[in-house]
Amino acid sequence: MTRMAEVHEMIRAFLDDEYDPLAFSFDLPFCLCEYYDDMYAENPTITEILNEELPEICADYERGADPAQFIEAVKKEYVRAINT
Repeated sequence: MTRMAEVHEMIRAFLDDEYDPLAFSFDLPFCLCEYYDDMYAENPTITEILNEELPEICADYERGADPAQFIEAVKKEYVRAINT
């Protein structure tokens, strides 16, 4: 599985309520940073879009907060990235 596919799967699992929101809020930014070069080699446009807003969206999520807005914000950015 490519790094890009791993990130897509992570986001899909989160959007399908199969990934704890707090864990996701830490794991996704880490993966985006750690896998940036590999992802950029696969698809620079999607990589740039995912790295544009998602790390900040994840940083804004707080333990115990209603995850609905967090999920919606992630979904919006993800859809924007994959529809480029």
